[in-house]
Amino acid sequence: MDNIYAVMQNIIHCPLIQEVIDKSSGECSKIVKSQSESYSPFFLNHFQVPEPWRGHIEKANILFVSSNPGISFDENFPTWNWDMESIETFFITCFDKESKFTKDGIRYLKKDGTYSSAVRFWVTLKSIANEVIENAIPGTDYAMTEVVHCKSPHEYGVSEACRICSQRYLSSVISLSPAKVIIILGSTAKGVFNSYYNISTDENHKLIGPIQIENGERYIVFLPHPNSFKPHKLSTNLSLKEIEILRQFVKGKEVQA
Repeated sequence: MDNIYAVMQNIIHCPLIQEVIDKSSGECSKIVKSQSESYSPFFLNHFQVPEPWRGHIEKANILFVSSNPGISFDENFPTWNWDMESIETFFITCFDKESKFTKDGIRYLKKDGTYSSAVRFWVTLKSIANEVIENAIPGTDYAMTEVVHCKSPHEYGVSEACRICSQRYLSSVISLSPAKVIIILGSTAKGVFNSYYNISTDENHKLIGPIQIENGERYIVFLPHPNSFKPHKLSTNLSLKEIEILRQFVKGKEVQA
């Protein structure tokens, strides 16, 4: 397994960001520039760093993979000028019960010291995780990551950046995770994940596995993105038998399909 902190640091201070600033071009230019209309000398001081993952990815039994992290400009979120230890603590422990950065796994700390309303995306992930692990603990029982790590509103710039970002980081991030169940959210993440791991599924195929992905045997679940209007719960996409297979597999047991 790659060192968790080395992988995180590589993503957080991705050299392609500085390259975009220097050349104002490249596959990542659109998504990087989504945080600012200009590259002033102080741009990086306010730049919300790429999000490698959230939660204890090194032990969570469920890993959610989506397109890219959405951005909230009022969130107390790491920027380029935060020290590395604070950034590492944020991403690994932000969903922990004692962390100040989130509340109940569904609300984030704002810059003014108050908490946001419930984040729809996080509420959905918590609900899905509870279908596999009863009373799933955010950040401990499940973690979340993306195929593109830079933040932007409404997947802006993701289609241009997904090839190079996944080539650079997808394998190292997935290799950190022992997750027995990987849940892919939305068509963008599905396309990138399937292409990278040479997985062939039709549109109606929602569950495959167990298959070898990086360093472990996993079940892969394909669900609509939580921000879409399609039914996104496991119970509306999988059979009761399939859900029970996931529950038992997480517990280290196997159920005959």
